[in-house]
Amino acid sequence: YNFSANTHFVKQGTTWSNIENLVPVFGEIIPMIRCFVEPIQTLQAKLIMPKTQNSQTITWQVLSYNLYKLNGQASSANDVLASGTQIYSGLSLEFEDLQVADSSFYSYTVTTTYDVNGTALTSEANNLAVVFTGDLLISVGKNENKKITYKLSQNFPNPFNPSTKITYELPQKGQAKLIIFNILGERVKDFELEQTKNFVVWNGTDFSGNLVSSGVYFYRLESGNFSQTKKMLLLR
Repeated sequence: YNFSANTHFVKQGTTWSNIENLVPVFGEIIPMIRCFVEPIQTLQAKLIMPKTQNSQTITWQVLSYNLYKLNGQASSANDVLASGTQIYSGLSLEFEDLQVADSSFYSYTVTTTYDVNGTALTSEANNLAVVFTGDLLISVGKNENKKITYKLSQNFPNPFNPSTKITYELPQKGQAKLIIFNILGERVKDFELEQTKNFVVWNGTDFSGNLVSSGVYFYRLESGNFSQTKKMLLLR
């Protein structure tokens, strides 16, 4: 994984400050949640590790991971925080949400509370995951239903180098995209999906054709109000 300078922050009161400006150390990481949810789901978070520079030391540890859930499709992580409910708070890196139904949308976000030099600070909610648990039914007549099926398969091979195959299914032709983004949430590549059942091959390059670095990447199928995300690992 290649770190980027001046992209990592710590909250002081109500203000976020650049970590590199507080301690001239390169390589701190803010926890980030990306999840794929089926009827039983797992979400994971990563820890921040302390660094020391000269005689000044900033230390912190995670006090709790706070998971929030909103039934339906939220437009932002703050919507989940404001209108949803907290379903977990603790130090476990995994949580299974058993309170889900088939053919339903759910929105999740996670915040992390830290002890920074004795002060409790909580990260902002900026990691939204909107997921769908199964087939969607719509009425097409008085006494009949038509099943609309979306399917996004796990990429293969995974881990991969230099390329991987991602298979998908759509209920009908229309505007649909497969979006690949990195662990910072930056878009790396887009694929326009023109067939209802097909696959795309990602060769580990960005929009400019440059090879991206090894690490965790996410791919998301978007079509209308439907969105589904999965994780993959590139090893060079």
